[in-house]
Amino acid sequence: MKLETLVNRLATGIKNFDRDICNNTLEHITAHEDCKYGNKQQIKDSLFEALGYDRAKGKARGNLHTITNNHFFLRDIDVKDIGKVITQLPQVLGYDIEKLQSKVDYLLSLGVAKDNIGKIVTRLPAVLELDIEKNLKPTSKYLIDTMDCSVEDIVRAPALLSYSLELRIKPRYEFFRSKGLTHYKASSLLIPPDKKLMKRTNQDLDEFNAFKIKHYDQLIPSAIKEKDYRLALDACTYAMDCTKDPMKLNEYQAKKKEIQGLQKAA
Repeated sequence: MKLETLVNRLATGIKNFDRDICNNTLEHITAHEDCKYGNKQQIKDSLFEALGYDRAKGKARGNLHTITNNHFFLRDIDVKDIGKVITQLPQVLGYDIEKLQSKVDYLLSLGVAKDNIGKIVTRLPAVLELDIEKNLKPTSKYLIDTMDCSVEDIVRAPALLSYSLELRIKPRYEFFRSKGLTHYKASSLLIPPDKKLMKRTNQDLDEFNAFKIKHYDQLIPSAIKEKDYRLALDACTYAMDCTKDPMKLNEYQAKKKEIQGLQKAA
C-alpha cells in the first residue's frame, strides 16, 4: 500500500476517533520502506494537510503516535473545535500527554468543572503551554484572592490566565485601587487596551502611564536580582511604551543592553 494512502487512512481514523484504525495504520506506516528519517517531517506535514490544517500556521510537531494520541486527548477533555486549537497552537500535537494532563489537573484543582475544561482550552489554547508554577498558579491566585475573580469569571474569560501578572495585571489593579476603584470585574479591567480602558473609566492615560513606569522601575531591579532577565527586559520594553521622553527612552535602552549582558554571562 502506498505511503500516501496510509497517511490518508490515518487522517480518517483520527477524524473519526477510531483507535483501531489509527493503531493498525500507524503500524503499517512505521514498517513502510518509504518511512525513513529524511521523510518523517514530510509525512507529518502530509498528515497535517490531510487533517485539514493550515501548515502555514506552523509545522506539525511530535511523532505520528503523539499527534494521534493528542487528538484523542483533546477529544477526551471535550474540546469541540479541535481544528481551532491546533491552528492556534500547532505545537500542542507534540506535547507529552502528561504535560497536557497537568494543566487540566491544575484547572480542576481551582474548581473548574470537568465539563468546562474543553471550553477553556477552546477559548485559550495557550493554557496548555503555560507553566503552572511560573504562570498559572501565581496568576490564578492573584486573580482569585486579590481581585475577587470567581472560577466562573475565568471560564467565561480564560484570557485572564494568559496576561502577565507583573506587566499587566498588577499595575492595572493597583492603579485602580489607588483611585479607590475596586468594583470593576477582572475582565473589564484587564482585557481592554490601555486607551480604551482609560476612556471607559474616565481616567487619565498620562497618569496611568506614569504609574506604570513607577511600577516597572521597581520591577526591573527586582527581576534582575532574581535573575529573571526576560522579565526585566520585558519591563524595560513596557516602560518604553509608556513614555516619549528621549532621556527616559535612552535610559531604558541602556538598561536593556546591561541586562542582555548579564543574560549572556549567566
